[in-house]
Amino acid sequence: MRLLGEAGVDAMSMPTDPTHFGGSIELARRVRRHCDVPLMRKEFFRSVHQMDESLEAGFDAVQLSLGTVSDPELFAALRSRAEQIGLEVVVGAHGKEQLLRAIELGAGVIGLNNRDITALELDGGTVSESESLIPMVPDGVLVISESSMLTSADVVRAAQAGADGVLIGTAVARSADPVGWLRSLRGLAECSR
Repeated sequence: MRLLGEAGVDAMSMPTDPTHFGGSIELARRVRRHCDVPLMRKEFFRSVHQMDESLEAGFDAVQLSLGTVSDPELFAALRSRAEQIGLEVVVGAHGKEQLLRAIELGAGVIGLNNRDITALELDGGTVSESESLIPMVPDGVLVISESSMLTSADVVRAAQAGADGVLIGTAVARSADPVGWLRSLRGLAECSR
C-alpha cells in the first residue's frame, strides 16, 4: 500500500464485500495502517450503521452507488449520516439515467462507472461510457471515471473526455510493475488535458 502511495496515487478505493470482491472490514483496517492517502470504501451498503463502521475502520470516503442503493430513502439516510460524521460521499452512477439522478441529487463528486456493478461485470469494457456521459456533468462537479482502464490509452481517453480522476483496479493488480505503471500514467493523464 505504501508503494502505491509513493507512486503518486491521490487516493485508494477498497471494496469490503467478502462474497464478490474478497474484502472485509478487518482487511480495510490493516490496509489503513499501511496507507497514508485517503481511502474510499466501496460496498453494497444496506445499513446506516455501515457509515459509522466505515469511519471507525479508517475510511475517509464512501461510494454510494445508485445502482446498488436503489431505495431513495435509504440512499438519503446513508448520505446524510456519512456527511454528518465527516465522510466524503462519492455518488456512483452507471448510464445516463443514474448520472442524471446523481446530478439532480446535487452530488459534488460522481464516480462514473464504465461497467454495470449490479451485473458484476468484469473489467473487459471500455471508457466509452465516460466519454459519452461526462459532457452532461455540470461545471464544478468532479468526475472519476471508474473501471475498464486496462491500458495507458484508456486513461488518456478518460482524461481527454474530461474526467478529473480515474479509478484503476484490475490493471494495477495484473501489472508486473504497478508502481512504475502508475507513475507513467500520471504524466500521461496530465499531458492529455
